[in-house]
Amino acid sequence: MMLHLYLLRHAKSSLATPGQRDFDRPLNERGQGAAQVMGQYLSRCTPRPSHILCSSSRRTRETLAGILHHLFHDLTISLSRKLYDGDAQALIGIIRQAPHCDLLIIGHNPAMEALATLLARDGAPEPLEKLAEKYPTCALASLRFDLSTWQDLAEHSGYLADFTVPQDLNGDKVA
Repeated sequence: MMLHLYLLRHAKSSLATPGQRDFDRPLNERGQGAAQVMGQYLSRCTPRPSHILCSSSRRTRETLAGILHHLFHDLTISLSRKLYDGDAQALIGIIRQAPHCDLLIIGHNPAMEALATLLARDGAPEPLEKLAEKYPTCALASLRFDLSTWQDLAEHSGYLADFTVPQDLNGDKVA
């Protein structure tokens, strides 16, 4: 069986205002546009994720809202503070407890970049090169695993099939 994992870094956020916690920063206008672009892209991805794990921070929830406008299929959503606070190892633990279906995780750097790098043992040359350069806001790593259950997820067990940023999709500098 093949399982697919999509790792989406939140879209571009505003700078914190005085007294505002990092957790509460919203998306800026550019980030809102990038979330829409990535939502359109995700609507064409196959297979489509049937479960979304999303950090509970404001900017990740706003990224989720932007992409949901384009996903018209049955899916479930879980919000977790652990995706805000966790590192790559913690995220692997969260994924191992996830439903046995194709997943989309919406989270933060540096954990998203570290997780994609840690999981990809191999991949298409161009996506691997792009991942090694930078994991910009609203970037999406698409990995596939020869697994029947996420409980068996191990480091370096995935194939990086694609690494997409909003600029790749519309030519604009939105991310």
